[in-house]
Amino acid sequence: AVIPAEAFRTTTSSLGIPMPAFGRAGTAPTNLTGDHLPPAMKNAVTDMWTSLVGANAETRLIVRSSGLHEDGRDHSFAGLFESVADVRDPASALNAVCRCWRSAWSPSLHEYAERHGLIGEVGMGLVIQHYQQALFGGVLFTRDPIGNRVSGELMICEMARDSAAPVTDGGARPTRLILDRDTGALEVSGTDDLLPGQLAVLASRLVETGHKIETLLGGPADVEWLWDGDRLWVVQARRLTV
Repeated sequence: AVIPAEAFRTTTSSLGIPMPAFGRAGTAPTNLTGDHLPPAMKNAVTDMWTSLVGANAETRLIVRSSGLHEDGRDHSFAGLFESVADVRDPASALNAVCRCWRSAWSPSLHEYAERHGLIGEVGMGLVIQHYQQALFGGVLFTRDPIGNRVSGELMICEMARDSAAPVTDGGARPTRLILDRDTGALEVSGTDDLLPGQLAVLASRLVETGHKIETLLGGPADVEWLWDGDRLWVVQARRLTV
């Protein structure tokens, strides 16, 4: 389910909140919470919850930010627009929507924009989808983004337990995999809890998936992924931005 960027504008306007803008410092509004949302917005999010969850009360959702400026060819905004995982009920979904929207005022986001000379309004859409439980998650770079290795021959992967969030947010030291693009052979640094056989299977699937995504996108990519011990799930992919 998608909440378009126009819903962000409509909601902030109805609450008397000026839209956030790069180059204009501000503080996240305290009244942008689930309790304060207009009735139409509350109903829309609740309907999305009901449609996605259905009769399975154990279903968990994730509310993902989709900032109009992020994941572009020139600027990634990696980890700066917030997403909220493991959402368990409609009230939590309403608060998760607002938490994601409030990240449009985060100081780190505006510091990033200032460093890159960006100006203009901060627009944000949201995606609400099923939350995939995982053993590991991470980010795969189909070319070495640092370039201190033979970049044409390697894929670089950083991963952590449970989800990719510790990697994308920079909140933990990830396990690092260095993968041969042709053979899938790998080097490992950092800690990991995978047996060698499991690691070989994951490495092979990452390399195979990386090649497919490069073909789809027309060049080097970075790929956010999850692995449940059996299946590799692609969360999002974009052309590689260094």
